[in-house]
Amino acid sequence: TNVICNGGTNGAITLTLSGGTPGYTYNWGAGQPTTQNRTGLAAGTYNVTITDSSGCTKTATATITEPANPIFMTTSVLTEYCNGTNGSVKISATGGTLPYTFSSNKGNFIENTLFSTSGIIEITVSDANGCALTAQVVISECSTVMSGVILDDNVSDGVINGQPFNGSAYLTLIQNGIIVQVASIVGGNYTFQPITFGDYKVVFGTNPNGSLIPSLPAGYSGFLAEGEIGSSGDGTPDGSVEFTVSNLSAEITKSLKLASIFDISFSLKATNALPVTLISFSGNSTKSGNELNWETSSEYDFNHFELERSFDSKIFKSIAEVKAVSNSNEIIKYSFFDNFNPVNFLTNKVDFSVNIGAYYRLKLVDNSMKENHSKTIFIKNSMENSKVGEFFPNPIIGKETNIEIVSMYNSFWKVTFFDLLGKVLSAENLNLMAGKNIVIINLPSWNTNISIAKFEKDNEIFYRKLVR
Repeated sequence: TNVICNGGTNGAITLTLSGGTPGYTYNWGAGQPTTQNRTGLAAGTYNVTITDSSGCTKTATATITEPANPIFMTTSVLTEYCNGTNGSVKISATGGTLPYTFSSNKGNFIENTLFSTSGIIEITVSDANGCALTAQVVISECSTVMSGVILDDNVSDGVINGQPFNGSAYLTLIQNGIIVQVASIVGGNYTFQPITFGDYKVVFGTNPNGSLIPSLPAGYSGFLAEGEIGSSGDGTPDGSVEFTVSNLSAEITKSLKLASIFDISFSLKATNALPVTLISFSGNSTKSGNELNWETSSEYDFNHFELERSFDSKIFKSIAEVKAVSNSNEIIKYSFFDNFNPVNFLTNKVDFSVNIGAYYRLKLVDNSMKENHSKTIFIKNSMENSKVGEFFPNPIIGKETNIEIVSMYNSFWKVTFFDLLGKVLSAENLNLMAGKNIVIINLPSWNTNISIAKFEKDNEIFYRKLVR
């Protein structure tokens, strides 16, 4: 009897004897049984020597076969289980003996099937001989990215019309009294990702590790009664909001009014989940521009990325399109170099106490042109200080001299001349353009041969010596 399944051990050999003198013995080889018949055999060739009671011998050979190829099964999850919408699994089998039947711990199904649940599914494929192979697939519950923006202004009028919130604050995502995630507010933007459907609470506060209790950032003195955020069922504003994520495009907008001088707009938005898993998005500044890098761990019918840039975190413009691999279950690395220099757009006075740089985000687009956005990142660009050269000619000839000044933006400079005792000799304002300026300075008559020039712009000061 041949083996039914490749790799099995259910083969058997039955010996039928005639002739000789009864009282037979059987030698199947060293260490083997000495019985007439054999069971539990794997595929192969077996030899046996039979000896009767008269000492006569006979050798016989039997060959046991098995199916040429074992059963092999491939599985892939096509869609996740999503808020009551079935997840789908693709199953295919090769080898063994046709036809196949499929079953699972969730019931029978055809090769491509739907499961109305998430978690571990055990799938078994059986061939015509009853040979079976079992594998496990994991159907994840779909998730969504929760993101939003926080704005404030300097007029407590109940109307949100200001700039991205620039204070030091965080949002804590809570479910069933447990902190799930903590999102920092960068340029007014925050992102929770990924989260599954369910009931949540978001708390506004200043603890970078998250907190179940709201707290106010510096400059704010309290939650006002007219604030919508934080009723929590009792009508008392407390800096939090409760909400339910029940589908992939839920959007919740609440307003939080803080006492003193600010209004804050607080929004939550769940965006459509795409068949791509973005595991990182980062960037760094170089002398010649900004380098952006991101990675995905899986892609399915995915089309491309659009890299978007903003200087105020509100208005984004597409600067590049990067084609995706499209289908992959491996980590794929992408990069793009933005040949960007902040000096190119800083043509007006800028407060150097704030960050100079750009905001970036990725637009993710699948083959059906459904799209989603990544979190927003900010890259601070290193800017060289303004530069002031030396007077030329120096010593001066006549009543004027020149000096080269490199200004980082269009700005007014003040130049003051002092004698060696610190007495002011003259002063004037210079209206300089961004970039290199050759400044001609007309000098009045002074009763001193050596003077010190002080050049000032914002928090930058330069001193130069001038000889007459």
